[in-house]
Amino acid sequence: MQSMKQIKKFVFVNLSINSGYNSGINHGIAYLVPVIRKHGYEVTVLNIRKNIKTEYFISKIKELSPDIVAFSATSNQIKYLIKYSTALKDSSSIFQIAGGTGCTLEPENILFKSGVEGVCLGEGEIPLKDLLDRIAEKNNIYDTEGFYWRINGRIKKNSIPQFLKDLSDLDLPDYSVFNNSIIGTGGKALIMISRGCPCNCHYCCNRALSSIYPFDK
Repeated sequence: MQSMKQIKKFVFVNLSINSGYNSGINHGIAYLVPVIRKHGYEVTVLNIRKNIKTEYFISKIKELSPDIVAFSATSNQIKYLIKYSTALKDSSSIFQIAGGTGCTLEPENILFKSGVEGVCLGEGEIPLKDLLDRIAEKNNIYDTEGFYWRINGRIKKNSIPQFLKDLSDLDLPDYSVFNNSIIGTGGKALIMISRGCPCNCHYCCNRALSSIYPFDK
């Protein structure tokens, strides 16, 4: 009898602990789900909205039995990313990566202090596709554009791809992984009516986020 093909599993850890927004969805993750599924992975999202014990976190990850764990974090969630990813590294050999605005702003801090091996800076669709292609083809993952890597205690910085110019080239975001948890505890739903922000306010991180991209020549 022919053996069944092993299912590859990809788990997103969506960190939103005491964040003030409780809709349980992450628009960035939703855009990445089609990219991952095209590579044959089963995708799950673990929403963490309150500070839980690391033992409980590890038990939930082990239940899902992923090949890859990807953390999504804003700046105020980085301390939790470090906490959970370090605990996961100490108890498992699961491949860990991270992304999101906080990771884009502090990639080296995360790579040195957490169990994460690679950080995606900026838009993730193209870098993640390239990374999964390289994994499938057993090519060098450390040359993946859009990622910084920790290798033997040092940081390898790859170039950042330019903004996606035609969003119609992307698949529609897939919200099915959020288990229909669109409405938050306060009866509110978060929607996204733009991709990024066109403004350049001095008090906002958007200026720093935009600065990572190469200018068009």
